[in-house]
Amino acid sequence: MQCRSLDINFVQYFVRQAAAGIIHVVLPGSEEPVYLVHVFSTCEFTDAHMARTAPQVFSVFNKITDLMIIILKCD
Repeated sequence: MQCRSLDINFVQYFVRQAAAGIIHVVLPGSEEPVYLVHVFSTCEFTDAHMARTAPQVFSVFNKITDLMIIILKCD
């Protein structure tokens, strides 16, 4: 129940703010990020980008989530 509430409120925050977020993922014992996670609220840009670059993923996630998440490996 709490996880679902957090999920809903997290999504609603980004939607209300029309915001994006960047999360740096650092492994234990490291100071440099290994991954960057970009989070965007649903909009025409994210829908068009996902439909163009990953149509199979978009067809699934478009039905179940309000966020687009991109994970990049830092080199």
